Amino acid sequence: MEPDDEDAPEPYRSPDDRERIWLHPSELGSLLPPVTDAPRNPAGHRHGGGRGRGLIIPVLSGMIGAALSLGILALGGALNQPSARVVERVTNLPVYDLAAPEGISHLAAAVAPTIVGLRATTPSGERFGSGVIFRSDGHVLTNFHLVDGATSIELSCSDGTSHPARQTGADPESDLAVLAMDDANMEPAVLGSARPLKVGQTAIVVGAPTGTQGSPSVSAGVIAGIGEVVEVAGRSLYDMISTDALIGHRASGGPLVDRSGAVVGITTRVAGGDHGHVIPIDHARRVAEKLLADGRVTYPWLGVSGTDLDPWTAKEYGVGAGTLIRRVSPKSPAEKSGLRVQDVVTAIENRPIATLNELMMLVRRHEPGDRVELTVVRSGVKQTLKVRLVGTPDGG
Repeated sequence: MEPDDEDAPEPYRSPDDRERIWLHPSELGSLLPPVTDAPRNPAGHRHGGGRGRGLIIPVLSGMIGAALSLGILALGGALNQPSARVVERVTNLPVYDLAAPEGISHLAAAVAPTIVGLRATTPSGERFGSGVIFRSDGHVLTNFHLVDGATSIELSCSDGTSHPARQTGADPESDLAVLAMDDANMEPAVLGSARPLKVGQTAIVVGAPTGTQGSPSVSAGVIAGIGEVVEVAGRSLYDMISTDALIGHRASGGPLVDRSGAVVGITTRVAGGDHGHVIPIDHARRVAEKLLADGRVTYPWLGVSGTDLDPWTAKEYGVGAGTLIRRVSPKSPAEKSGLRVQDVVTAIENRPIATLNELMMLVRRHEPGDRVELTVVRSGVKQTLKVRLVGTPDGG
């Protein structure tokens, strides 16, 4: 098991906000007109030049005072300002001592204000879960299966208030949905990254309180697996994290957090098995951005189907492991690259694969338009093919 004192993962970072609404007096020099010597007066009028120089000090003092006054007024809201910027919290956080008697409870209390309880009313009954506030304007990430077909959605916050919500985008392929609370000004969760996670590392699942005065639900465990593919109702969820931390009935859609309280994944109970499953926050964030910008998510498409090789068949094809291509879709990127039926794909971008699911998972980490390199063995001869991925065709 990995020790719990590993370095905190490097979070996403938002652009620096270097704009200021005030200036220190020492910074005003570049904003003031250049001061030139007063013109010499004709003889007999020496007092005029002295008066001109004497005016410079009160003029400068007046301009400095005016600038400071404007800054104070702006800080006090007396001047019209642009509308507040929608933000995501992506800053560094202190690491909690989870070995301390109240370490986990302190972490959960810090995260609780950024988690909402979810109640979705559907024709077949009510569904309950959690969600993560990821933007200050009240946008929430949760599971698609919780709100699929919902006729109304209500979100409950840690302060006891409830808000109606509407679905602004959904991606069944990743079991993610984005909800919005209108006219909301919320404290967003801190988004981390799942990339530095290691098997055996501490995992904390936090769910929304079950009542207005309740405490958040919390369970602790370890990261049990990374980069897994989970089959759910004929659909594959790629690149999933698995954990033995219990994902309670109302915790689905809530966060998996690291030791600093940063969100590293969105939990889901849609998949069965001994372990709970988590969507990496890196992928969830990309999905949310695409849903908000375009209303849909387009995944990269290779256009193949295949069979995983057992050790004996792999030896017959002259490879250690790989996936045997059984079908290449017409006009697909795979066909255009020269990939053929009976080829064995052994790696993508020099990363070895043993299964078709691994191949699809690594393809999913790219974007439509990206060029990727496939390592292929054809009739015992190893070669490299360049493939330009495209978006998944409609209905494909």
